[in-house]
Amino acid sequence: MGQQNDVDDILGHPWFKDLNIKEILDKKAASPYVPKINNSSDLQNFDSEVTTQPIEESILPEEAVNTIID
Repeated sequence: MGQQNDVDDILGHPWFKDLNIKEILDKKAASPYVPKINNSSDLQNFDSEVTTQPIEESILPEEAVNTIID
């Protein structure tokens, strides 16, 4: 399964029977989960094990990094 007809084999699996692929491709499907986000630096949806790690290297400008840390 998933080798001869690629994605058609996968989407043909019973687990995907209720999936409307056209709605998804047309970006009309409703999201199954929309997280609550309070502001642009809200990290509540990420594990604190990740968000408390020190930033060793960043492509962001220094002032942006300091805003995230503070």
